[in-house]
Amino acid sequence: MRVLFLTDAQRIGGSEVYLKEMLPRLRRLGLEAEAALPLAEGNRPIREALAGQGVPVHAYRDLGELPRAVDRVVASAWYPQSYRRFFARYPRLTLLIHDQIEIFYPLGGRYLYRLATASSRCPTSGGRRRCSPSPAGQPGGLKKCTG
Repeated sequence: MRVLFLTDAQRIGGSEVYLKEMLPRLRRLGLEAEAALPLAEGNRPIREALAGQGVPVHAYRDLGELPRAVDRVVASAWYPQSYRRFFARYPRLTLLIHDQIEIFYPLGGRYLYRLATASSRCPTSGGRRRCSPSPAGQPGGLKKCTG
């Protein structure tokens, strides 16, 4: 089965890393997995990594350049308007949808959470300070800074 994994990603994000990790594995399992990414400098490392692992890569400027003779197209888009173009080219499109996790805390709690997280990280001063794991008995995630 020939499956084209299509994205509109101009640069590397989580979905593109996922493709880099999964498509070679799918090919080893017998699925003819291929990747289609825009021809963009920002995603070149992913395109090269996939090609280096034997995954056919289609670097496109226009969707019309992509093959039609595939059994399935799986798409993931950074931009919602891309889905309209994807469906116009491939009406039987399968969507790979994910979302960024954003935690919302009421009454300004989000900013308090960020402040607490930032303050629990070990500060550096000219690269001289080092962090060591929390000693037993201290709350997890807190670091002891030395330097």
